[in-house]
Amino acid sequence: MRPLISTTALLCLAAFVLTFSACREELRPTVKPSEFSKVKREQLGDRIRIAIAQNPEEFPVLPKIPPYNSTVYWYIQTLFNQLNSEIRADRNSPISDRWTPSRTWEVTILDMPEVNAFIVPGGHFYITTGMLRKMEREYELYYVMAFELSFLNEKWLINQLFSEYTTSAVAEVAASGRSAEDDLSVDKLAMVLSEFLVEPTVVQRIDESTASLICQTSRMDRSGIIPLLEDTDANILWLNTRSNYSGRIAYVLNDIQLEDANCGSFKSNGGFEKFVLDHL
Repeated sequence: MRPLISTTALLCLAAFVLTFSACREELRPTVKPSEFSKVKREQLGDRIRIAIAQNPEEFPVLPKIPPYNSTVYWYIQTLFNQLNSEIRADRNSPISDRWTPSRTWEVTILDMPEVNAFIVPGGHFYITTGMLRKMEREYELYYVMAFELSFLNEKWLINQLFSEYTTSAVAEVAASGRSAEDDLSVDKLAMVLSEFLVEPTVVQRIDESTASLICQTSRMDRSGIIPLLEDTDANILWLNTRSNYSGRIAYVLNDIQLEDANCGSFKSNGGFEKFVLDHL
């Protein structure tokens, strides 16, 4: 007959388990959202960019070779640089928490029929050939890029990651590519970000920031999302994840209050067709 474990032994065992668990918690420092700097966001974004490049089955990249490098990529990257230059300058942030000005925020085109676009923490922008073919003029593309940049720069993107996971888990992925305790990896984040659902109330606020960014950086018409909103195709993934709110067309056209209400009217000079559509 086996001897019964004494009460003292059980208490000792329980104390050991509790002590061990407490030590494990102490070994994992808690990271506050305010401590997750822009440099860490850049680090996380660069890891996600590498993960996407190493996963051609899920993310088939349009190669940066002739004719695409001197046409499609050159044109979209030029517009994207125009948009993000003011953000990367980061003049209003404290010196201890600014974007790295010398770091390029790269455009990558995914050779996919899905109509989609997304941005990753740190500024790298992704857009599908399906999305590009859905557009006709550059002011439409400019709006989509400005929307994603606003989503990034106003911290809605990173804060949503913090709310869906934990700040500590996201910080661990930024540092090493994985958070084992939370079953979170850089590969998983890449998949999540490509179909990131944004709530309608947040989308409305991003629309406001988008209009402001367009006016600050260009003479583009700030209503570039309207052709997409009026499209009857229900399979526009980008719109399905950036959820519409009631009266969005009227709001974008008339209700967003800006210092310069008539900040731009430019829609196209044929560049989008010449450098993008003619090569896809």
